[in-house]
Formats: sequence, C-alpha cells, structure tokens
Amino acid sequence: MLNIPEVPKDRVETLRGMPVMPLPILMFMKLQTWSDRRVSVQSYMKSRQHDEDVKDIRELLAIIRGRGGDLSTKGLLEWLPLTAVYAALGRMTEFAHNFPDTETNWRVVGAMKFVSGAERGTRDFMSFFWTRVSKRVASAEAQRCVVVGPDATAHLSLVLYLSKAAVVPPAVMRSPPTYGEICDIANRAVTIFTECGYQCCLFGSTACALYGVTRCPNDVDLVVLATPNTSTEYLKQLLVNEPNDFYLVPSKKRDANYKVLWYRLPPGARGKKRKCKVDVLVPGMLNIPAVPSAQVAYARHLPVMPLLPLLLLKLQGWTDHRDSDRRDFRLKQHVDVEDVKELLSFACDLRVRIGSRELGWLPADFVEAAQNRIHEFVGEFPESVLRWRSLGFEAF
Repeated sequence: MLNIPEVPKDRVETLRGMPVMPLPILMFMKLQTWSDRRVSVQSYMKSRQHDEDVKDIRELLAIIRGRGGDLSTKGLLEWLPLTAVYAALGRMTEFAHNFPDTETNWRVVGAMKFVSGAERGTRDFMSFFWTRVSKRVASAEAQRCVVVGPDATAHLSLVLYLSKAAVVPPAVMRSPPTYGEICDIANRAVTIFTECGYQCCLFGSTACALYGVTRCPNDVDLVVLATPNTSTEYLKQLLVNEPNDFYLVPSKKRDANYKVLWYRLPPGARGKKRKCKVDVLVPGMLNIPAVPSAQVAYARHLPVMPLLPLLLLKLQGWTDHRDSDRRDFRLKQHVDVEDVKELLSFACDLRVRIGSRELGWLPADFVEAAQNRIHEFVGEFPESVLRWRSLGFEAF
C-alpha cells in the first residue's frame, strides 16, 4: 500500500523498543504524500494538509541532518526497488525547486548529489546496483508487523508488513515512457483506427491518468468499439501496417497464438532501447462493456472510457491481481487500490450515479459483479463506504 517498499529485517531501526521504518524511507514516503496531494484536484488537499506535509518533510530533513545521515549512501539504496529510487529523485528535485531554502539541508544529507545531476546519478547508481547486489530469494517466513509511531515523525502512524526485498528485474532499468510519450502513442493509435473506420477509447492506467490520477502509466490500453468477434490480431496489424513505430513480437507464453504489440520509443541514455506496450482489446474481453459512441468521454482530445465504468474495471483489476497465483500480479494490487481511491474521489466530485440514464447501457451482470467487488473493497477499506453510497451502490 502507498508504494511502501519491502524493508530487509536488518534495515529496520528500533526506537524505544519499537521496530520502525528507517528514517530516510519515512522521508521518501512523506515526499510521495506531499507530491500526490500537491497535484490533487481536490482543493482541501492543497491547504492545511499540504502545509502539514511540508512541515513534516522539513522536520525529517533536519533530523536526518542532525544525525549525520547521508541519503546517497549506497548501503541504504541498494535494497530499494529501482522504481522507488527514480521516484525519490524526482520528488526531492521537486521539493527543492519549490522550497529553495531547503537546498542546503538537502545538500548536507547527500540528496543533492543526485538532485543536481539526476540522470548521471541514476546511471551511476544503476551500475552499482547490478554489480554489487546478488540475487536474493524471498524467504517463506512469516511477515513481521512494524509500527511507525509518533516518535518517528509527528504525523506518521502506519502499520507496515515487511519481508525480504526482491531484486527488480533488469527490464525495469529501461527508462519508462513519459506521460507525454504515452499520450502521443495513444493519439497515433486512435488516429489510425479512426482512419480505418473504427471508434475506440482508452481505458486502464492511461485513461486513469487522463482523468487526473497521479500515477504515470507505463503502457497504453485501448478498446476498439467493434463487434466481439473482431480479431484483435487484425486490429494490431492495422497499426503495424502504418509507417510508424508500432511493431509485433511473438508472445513468450507457451502455446500462445497471438503477438504482443509494442511501440518503439527514442533511445535512452547510452543508446538504451526503449519501448512501450500497447494492448488492443474489443468489448467482451476482460468483461469490458461495449461503450455507446455517444457515451465516450474526451480528455486532452483523446477518447476515454466513461469514468464510472473505468472505476469498476479498475476495481475488477484489483480483485484479479489480489487473488492471482502470480506474485508479480499480487504486487500490483496496492497500486490498484490507490487508483481506485482516486477515481472514486473524482466520480464523487462529478456526482456520477450508477442508476443514471447516461449509464443505463451498462449490462446488469457487469453492475452486479461490480457491486460484489465493492462489498469486498469496503470490507478492506471501510473509509470508502460513504463514497460508494454517493455513487448509488450498496456499501454493505
């Protein structure tokens, strides 16, 4: 949850006899909260809570400096997922830019070694990570409960479950697509399908981002509003046939009879190849409902799935990932939860309701399945009960 990293047991600190998160990791988590609230569409998150986040970060920074801490210490960062390092670098840069008076403290604790040259610093760290870190196998021992109490920071009190960290697969080392690149890929695909006579709309993380979800998507998900028996392989080929950077690669799954669609991105540092995955589906696949043409929404001139069906599909993704036998899928459930919460907030702000005439086209079985998942979600996150009710669902 909250993108909390898995902390090795030997990195857990003790405060007054209580196991607590390492202080720098608390800093990274608080920076994440500040950054997320800063870009939130909700005005109340930009006032008192925003000021409290800034105060907490300043106090944590002062404490780390007072202890002689060094955020650039390789021993600290070597067990962190590389994605967490990328995110921390960006947020430290963002905070230093917004509060220049903190630059001295950032520099003293070692953060500015990365902030002043993030690309070079990240490359150096990546080289260190893969030459120094040996493969670690997660143990099957029970997870431990660690409490981050008020002595660690004035405004953080979290219950965290820790296990040994897993090594990030090498594929993560590729520079991920930027939000601008994601939108450009989506626009090119939509344009090609439109020219071929097919209407489509975005769903998944790209549509979530276009609605305002703070997480940057890593791929593009498109549903072509064709008949369910339309071949997705044919639709993918339409994109590849155009003179652009779409291309197909055979699936690595055994006995798979389909190909995976990718988009070739400009190379990264040192000529590293970059790419972005593009999923093309039709209604019926993954329980995606057939969206009437008149109900397709638009954001940044891109067609997107209506907000409430998108929220319910994201909720489906949460249960699917949570119940999966694959560990990598189960890890995605925490990101799904954050996406669901943000979409839920947006839907409430827009006063969307499931019983409205605009959503009368949704299949009854789709709504019924969503209602069951809502019961599960409220069971795990009871603070969401009123929001679901405001959308017209039963919360219990």
